[in-house]
Order: sequence, then C-alpha cells, then structure tokens
Amino acid sequence: MARVNGSARKLQASYRALQDDLNAVVRDLEQLTTAGADVGIEKARSQINSVQDQLQGLLGEAGSATERSAEEVRRTVAEHPMTSLTAAFALGLAAASFFGRR
Repeated sequence: MARVNGSARKLQASYRALQDDLNAVVRDLEQLTTAGADVGIEKARSQINSVQDQLQGLLGEAGSATERSAEEVRRTVAEHPMTSLTAAFALGLAAASFFGRR
C-alpha cells in the first residue's frame, strides 16, 4: 500500500514538474511576442492549455485507480486477515533472506 501511495506521489510530482515546464514555455513565447516575433502565441497557449487539461485528466484517473487499488487491499485484508498476515510474514522472510545474503 505504501508503494501505491509512493507511486501516486511520484506521478503528482512529475505532473507538477511538467506543468511548470509548460508554464515556462508560455512565458518564453510571450517574451518572443513582445520582442516582435509573431509566433502565434494564442494558438500555442491554446495547445498548451489542452495538454494541461489532458494531464489533469490523466492525473485524476491515476489517483482514482490508486484509491481503488488501496480500497481493494483494505477489503481483502479485512475479509482474509490470516491469509494476509501469512502472506506478509512470508514476504518478510523472503526479503530478509534476499537482503541478508548481500
């Protein structure tokens, strides 16, 4: 479950970094326009906004999928606590064995 939340945080951080990059592109295009270059700032801004909207949609979908996965894990653990405990114990032994040999 921690891995799922970590993945969601990484996805959100990547989204924020991409959004910052897109905002920097808009600022650069605005500076070019004020310097006299005709680069179609409105069209570029529209395309960038479209990309941002798509990314927000993807981020929302990823967050929803993460929440569904976490809820599924919670439900499975609640329905089968002994099986979950046994599986966690076995994974712990396997990890200890694996990392203990290094």
